[in-house]
Amino acid sequence: VKFLVNEDRNICVVGDDWQSIYSWRGADFTNILNFEKDFPGAKVVKLEQNYRSTGSILDAANVVIEKNKQRTDKRLWTAEGEGKPIEISGNYDDIEEAAGVADKISRSLMNGRNENDFAVLYRTNAQSMSIERALRQRHIPYTIVGGMRFFDRAVVKDIIAYLRLIYQPNDRMSFVRIVNTPARGIGAASLEKFLSWQETNGLDIIASMLNADQATTITKRARNALVELGEILRLVQVKAFEAPPSETIEFLVKKIGYRDYINDDTPQAEDRLENLGALISEAATFADIDSFLEEVALVSSSDSSSSDKTVTLMTIHAAKGLEFPVVFMVGLEEGIFPHSRVFDSSSDDIEEERRLCYVGMTRAREELHISYASSRLQFGQKSYNMPSRFLADMGYSHSDLEDKPASAADYYSDEFYSDEIGLEVGDMVRSQLFGDGEVVEVDGMAVSVAFASGTKKLNVEYARLEKIS
Repeated sequence: VKFLVNEDRNICVVGDDWQSIYSWRGADFTNILNFEKDFPGAKVVKLEQNYRSTGSILDAANVVIEKNKQRTDKRLWTAEGEGKPIEISGNYDDIEEAAGVADKISRSLMNGRNENDFAVLYRTNAQSMSIERALRQRHIPYTIVGGMRFFDRAVVKDIIAYLRLIYQPNDRMSFVRIVNTPARGIGAASLEKFLSWQETNGLDIIASMLNADQATTITKRARNALVELGEILRLVQVKAFEAPPSETIEFLVKKIGYRDYINDDTPQAEDRLENLGALISEAATFADIDSFLEEVALVSSSDSSSSDKTVTLMTIHAAKGLEFPVVFMVGLEEGIFPHSRVFDSSSDDIEEERRLCYVGMTRAREELHISYASSRLQFGQKSYNMPSRFLADMGYSHSDLEDKPASAADYYSDEFYSDEIGLEVGDMVRSQLFGDGEVVEVDGMAVSVAFASGTKKLNVEYARLEKIS
């Protein structure tokens, strides 16, 4: 740029270092900070009037970004008035958090707003799962911007295809999807010949793989790869018979080296790993693979909304430049937002996370709702996270947060969610996921409950059933 400008140094730059959130794409916000050094005598014009958000939203966003040391100095203001105060919601877990968001949207819709007024913003794509489910249950149409529905994501579809093949060994579509995922060197011609041979041998696909050395029309390399895959799938079948779905998925992922396959050190790898973790957590609610696959089929078959009025779901990164009357920011917890990877890195990374928080907050025009969960299933394990430091930046202490116990110890001792509530056949229970139902079978930690949507076999340890009668 220095070479391009003339002797009069005619150059004009517009930028906002407070909204620089793409360092992982090579963006360098210090270009703005150092501009006056690079071009001495430059005149700086601060555009501090905000035409989007109310005063309460801007004030909170300002105090967050002011905690950063590397930034320009400005103070945004608005002529829009103070508006509604920001609402902070604490929740037991991510399921309760999602239900709270969906309920608030539902009430607002009944009071005259329309679906296009709302956006739900999250730090990572994997967080959309619980939000999607809560909105579907309330028949609220939604659109995911800059991404796709949870069960349409490649990682999720891969693992579900493996499970379907294990459960239904003649599922040809699932077999074709996974036979080279990860790559096993089975070429298109060998695959076609194997499937033709399998059609005539009277065996299912997994049994055919175990006997693939008899398929002499295909290459020896392909035969060996098919036998090896068949042996793995047979082991996973045995595991699925004796273990809950989440453990089966973990066993499968380890056997096929799937984590190494998706973790290719690209920026997208982290997203894929988090989606895998969200799938394992989703599976943890169910006690057997039958119930889990039935639920997946039900959710996957639900059509995307064709309505022109939908709630918008997206990551905060994808929301930059957009605005909505009502914004929900979810997952404001240490390890979620700010993301866990910044804990072992430089202060530059936490400052970028804080800029990202500022961007998310300033997408809201009229209402900003911020929520956090004290526990969350991640990779099938319950984790306990403290509220995000960004809430403290806004001036909220833990005891300020909405109607919740002051200490983590109080929070986690709540017997309402105990896995030892003593269920018996005939008991009526309530589930945040499926509504009210009747217990029809009890087998240790596995409980079958008849809900309006069908009978579900659930893992009491994670299903969070409330006994109501």
